[in-house]
Amino acid sequence: MAELNEILSSGSLEINEVPHFQGCLNIGGYNINIFSPFEFPKLDSYSYQRMGVPECNYNLERDVEGFRVVFIHSATNLKYDWYPNQRTVVIKGNKEEFSTGTCLLFAALSCAEYQRQLKGQFLFHGAAVELPSGRSLLILGHKGEGKTSLLYNLCRYHQCKLIANDLVYVRTEGDALAIDGGTKDLNIRESATKTYLKDLSHLFSNGVNSSWNNKRSVEPSDLEVSLSTEQSTVLESAVWIHLDPHMQEAMVKRKLNVFDRINNLHVAELVSRHISGITTPLMNDNGEVVMLSPSFDDEVTRQNRLKMIKSMFAGGAYHISGGNIDEITNYIFKEIV
Repeated sequence: MAELNEILSSGSLEINEVPHFQGCLNIGGYNINIFSPFEFPKLDSYSYQRMGVPECNYNLERDVEGFRVVFIHSATNLKYDWYPNQRTVVIKGNKEEFSTGTCLLFAALSCAEYQRQLKGQFLFHGAAVELPSGRSLLILGHKGEGKTSLLYNLCRYHQCKLIANDLVYVRTEGDALAIDGGTKDLNIRESATKTYLKDLSHLFSNGVNSSWNNKRSVEPSDLEVSLSTEQSTVLESAVWIHLDPHMQEAMVKRKLNVFDRINNLHVAELVSRHISGITTPLMNDNGEVVMLSPSFDDEVTRQNRLKMIKSMFAGGAYHISGGNIDEITNYIFKEIV
């Protein structure tokens, strides 16, 4: 608390209302203490996951060694600062505009990501399955390019098990990589049920036009998708997928290497977005971005990310595009895993 008091008493922070301890968030094994003049939302782990924060639990026990997120009320000033030596984030703003506490949750996510990356673990936007061999496949791709569709196809028809969908934990393990879990819900696009997931068309009301943006979040058990019970699985390969139902030409596939500029840039962006604050700007209760997040990066986290990127390409990475999901699935099993 001495370090926190030092920050709060600094001349740069005009404090109108002293923040109080509201609870401790454990995000993926890392504790972040929350201090605020307003009550923090006490939700269950599933609710936090639906908000985009995986493996998050709330408790009332303060961790004296944990990181801290502190909100300071100010009717006029707005600040968002990171004090790495004190392991503390300070947000300053009008409490009436941030009273839901969502801004504190995402600041805590950045604190957790910083601690993860110090140890060589990274939060990806992607999907992952456990293969019948017991190893894992990481599925990457841009938004709406078929990650969930491919995952569903692998799990329902090829004896794979769901490890994570949407947010995936990837960790360096020596010169190899491992998958450590992530969020589990399947976010099904209505447009996908018109092409690759026709057996899921019942999820959407009849008469509604197909929409790329119209999605439903479904629990895996509701779709007879089995979950992996392994805490960690060694990565076999990574696949960049681009599914396009209008693509008439034959499937295009190639093995990637460290000289593939576009895929290198994509991976670098994926593993940097949470720690750099790209996906966690300061937003008020209306959803307005009012300030960008400070960077939580340092030399150790940068070097760990570089090692992870090199390990991914060295271990086997592929880019596959096409319109026939069965052809792509067969190729993965015959040529990649």
